[in-house]
Amino acid sequence: MNYREARKVARSADRRLNLPSEITLDSIRQAIESSRRQPITIVELPRLTGADVCALWLVLDDQDLIIHAPTRSPWHRQHLILHEFSHMILHHDIHAISPCPPVQLPGLDISRIRSTLNRSSYGDDDELTAEALADRLATRLIHSTTNRNHEPLSFNEVFG
Repeated sequence: MNYREARKVARSADRRLNLPSEITLDSIRQAIESSRRQPITIVELPRLTGADVCALWLVLDDQDLIIHAPTRSPWHRQHLILHEFSHMILHHDIHAISPCPPVQLPGLDISRIRSTLNRSSYGDDDELTAEALADRLATRLIHSTTNRNHEPLSFNEVFG
């Protein structure tokens, strides 16, 4: 699959999610929680360096758990989360084969994990389509007036 085909899959998945035109990261999260019928927990794990694994999604019996490495900016954190959200939207847990996470997770009973998806490369179609959908959702967030912060985003706003 090439990136053009991945963008087509992403566009279709975005339409099926049926989000309003004005969105936030939290409204995307709520839509996914509603469709998957379980909560999503997002945790930063300082022991992740981002070298091998930037983020991973664990499918548990009673929740979805997104774990990500520390990030240098809120934008990078948002993109890691959107990428994992995209896997959920695209139902990539159906293809997951490994119940074991690639890192030790203190306090988590490994028998509760049904599957694990970890982000490390974009070599397969699932990663490519998840990244295309994450890009699409990030663009929608940037253009959403609900999500606007006070940071200038255009040349005129910065320099008058």
